[in-house]
Amino acid sequence: MKGFTILELLLSVAMIAVLAAASVPLYSIYRSRGSVDSSSSIAVNSLRSAIIFSTSGKANSQWGVHFEKGKITIFKGDSFSSRDISYDKVVTLEDDVTFSGINDVYFNNKGLPSQTGLVTVSYGQDSRDISIGQSMIDY
Repeated sequence: MKGFTILELLLSVAMIAVLAAASVPLYSIYRSRGSVDSSSSIAVNSLRSAIIFSTSGKANSQWGVHFEKGKITIFKGDSFSSRDISYDKVVTLEDDVTFSGINDVYFNNKGLPSQTGLVTVSYGQDSRDISIGQSMIDY
């Protein structure tokens, strides 16, 4: 006789189920870390773009960055609430990416930030700090 016995089929199905059950949490961790890493990189690049726009005198204005859940906005002006929205550059992230710490920072024509401190990027259990200093952006 050729073929598989019911016991062999059940063992195969059980092994596949165990592998699948083990891989789901690992994928979740991988996805969370990837989201934090990519969102942090985008946030740092947005901060650096605002510095370049400010120091180069783009539109004769200061430029800043606003962080909110799932979104980063590079804006023209020294206040997010009084900005010229026609200059906004919005980067949409995953909905569950959150930011804490500094929510708004703008840079003067010398590239100095309006405030220094940390922006924390979080997704699930993972997070990463971005340090905004007088002379550097670091993460």
